Amino acid sequence: MDVVVRSTLANQGASVPTLDALETASRNKSNYLKAKEAFNRNDLDACLAFYAAHHQIMSRPSPKGRGQIKAFLAGSRQSWPDIQIVVEHAVAQDYWVMGRSV
Repeated sequence: MDVVVRSTLANQGASVPTLDALETASRNKSNYLKAKEAFNRNDLDACLAFYAAHHQIMSRPSPKGRGQIKAFLAGSRQSWPDIQIVVEHAVAQDYWVMGRSV
């Protein structure tokens, strides 16, 4: 099916992702999911290792950086000690990953 979709896109003049771009997206999506798994194990240091040093939480206004992320995650854990992140959807393209968790 992937071959058919790629062929159709190429015939319509759309840019087709290269294998490197697909590998990058796959790796980044995997890292996103691993970060959520680490959070669920209450291993914040392992979780933070998956975030870029300049990452910014977008669910509420906050400065960039792992320190801010750690404070947010620790605060979430303090407020809800048994919280578990369940990823419903995760989409990756190149260096971008977007997820919907419940």
